[in-house]
Amino acid sequence: MSDVAYMLLPVVTVSNGIITACNEVFTEVIGFSSHEIVDTKLQDVLSIVDEEYQDFSCVEQLFSYCRNNPKGISVTATIKDKHHYDLPVIVFFAVC
Repeated sequence: MSDVAYMLLPVVTVSNGIITACNEVFTEVIGFSSHEIVDTKLQDVLSIVDEEYQDFSCVEQLFSYCRNNPKGISVTATIKDKHHYDLPVIVFFAVC
């Protein structure tokens, strides 16, 4: 991702299902500080709404599924902001 895109788009980094980092744009959009969101399970704030992937009962299953797809997968989801509103997001699951 280019530096410009990182500065303009909300970005969150997840490792093993745990949020490990996020940029300022992400924290502004969801209302949490980075200290409040880092070390949180992604599953606690993310809900999959994409009908194609509704059969996956948890985010970890999507990560496992993604390991079998070298191109990654793009999923429609919602993420809860600080006020518990569901914000629409597109999540790209990729194996790094």
